[in-house]
Amino acid sequence: MQSHVEDYLKRLLDYVIPEFQAAQGPLAIKILRRRLVGYEEVTTITIWQSGEQMRCFCESTDFTSPGDALLQRELPHVYDLVFEADRDHDV
Repeated sequence: MQSHVEDYLKRLLDYVIPEFQAAQGPLAIKILRRRLVGYEEVTTITIWQSGEQMRCFCESTDFTSPGDALLQRELPHVYDLVFEADRDHDV
């Protein structure tokens, strides 16, 4: 039997990510998964050109999963970038 997290991730990858890619303002998205005893967490981190563009996208997108497996969803938080560094991956 497929887990609720697998159903949620499939829906996220099949439907939400394409909406994200078509939206105005997103720069990057990362989906993180953490397996714990008894449950799993899925965290989505997005980088936007503006907080307003992020809010508009989040308000217009349904993030629930099949069978209402998603038990807790936090409202989007807007953070100001304080520091960023990229690593050169060339060897």
